[in-house]
Amino acid sequence: SVELNKSLVSAARENMRTNSVANVQLCQSCCMKFSQNVRAKRGGDFQAYSGFDFSTILVDPPRAGLDPNTLHVANAFDHIIYISCNAETLKACLEQLTNTHELRSFKVFDHFPYTEWSECVVHLRRRG
Repeated sequence: SVELNKSLVSAARENMRTNSVANVQLCQSCCMKFSQNVRAKRGGDFQAYSGFDFSTILVDPPRAGLDPNTLHVANAFDHIIYISCNAETLKACLEQLTNTHELRSFKVFDHFPYTEWSECVVHLRRRG
């Protein structure tokens, strides 16, 4: 898991201890920097990432959507769970991701009543 917010990383670590979760690795880093290093195959971020065999990625970007490096990294996974509160940036990312992945499910949740924002949860699976 990659999270920039120090208090959220601390809360996640506490939650992992409380629930005896041992199969999650946390990295306090900017996701854009992390994915840039993974894509360039350099630094400690890449070393941490390359030590695992993942088939699924969960992304929950800010309203701006996924940056190009994170989009590229996500595209390498068999399954993508994409959470978004901005339908416009989600649409733009899905236009790229659906070139290699098929849309398996799309759910909309009204977590922000009386606003233009809705939480969307999408599952994509690699074609073939």
